[in-house]
Amino acid sequence: MTCAEARGPFPVKDFLVLIPSFGGVLAMTWEVGSFIPTGGFTYFSLSEHLLAAVNALPVALATAVVLLVGPLFFFPFRETGVLPLFDQTDKPVALRGVLVGAAIFFVILGVAVIFAALIFRVSPFIGGGVFIIAAAGFLIGRPKPLVVYAVIFVCSLIITMGFAVDYRRDYLNSPRSDILSTIHTKNGVYRGKVIMSGERGLLFYQPDQTAFVFERQDEIQRIEWPRLKLLAN
Repeated sequence: MTCAEARGPFPVKDFLVLIPSFGGVLAMTWEVGSFIPTGGFTYFSLSEHLLAAVNALPVALATAVVLLVGPLFFFPFRETGVLPLFDQTDKPVALRGVLVGAAIFFVILGVAVIFAALIFRVSPFIGGGVFIIAAAGFLIGRPKPLVVYAVIFVCSLIITMGFAVDYRRDYLNSPRSDILSTIHTKNGVYRGKVIMSGERGLLFYQPDQTAFVFERQDEIQRIEWPRLKLLAN
């Protein structure tokens, strides 16, 4: 096995493209998932959804770095069973160290997701469970790098979609009044939670009516919203 092969399925320079691409996919997955509880996704253009997904891009890029770069610390020693902390003649011990380290990596991800699911509720349990299954795979055998990244990709999409659905659902169900906006239109004044605004109009939710409203942009005169408590003195 060559050094390049040991580093994983992709040359290191390719990660300069893979990380932002993967981050972009995660950000867009969040955008799609956040519209599942509300509907109205097709009321906005693709460019508007891409612009809205930029809000999630910083977290998505940080997640992509951890998930794509993390496994690289294990791939060089997957076949040789050699770690810098061990002598080359001690391959079985080194190999066990690599497998246990990789398993710990995925267990931490799985436990973190499940812990977060206790706050955001149901959906991420699926992704967390798959991460723990992946950890068991490292202990039982030595999966190929492409298999590892395929598991990471699938789990990440599931988790991101789940978090987006639960986050939006919590936003809609929250009784807090400081997240309500006052929307002045030609037809009247509404109090609601803004979902998204675009060239065609504004999508918002009216808690007192438990209904979603899409108001045309040329009907909207003004939108007011309170200062967030996080930013208040």
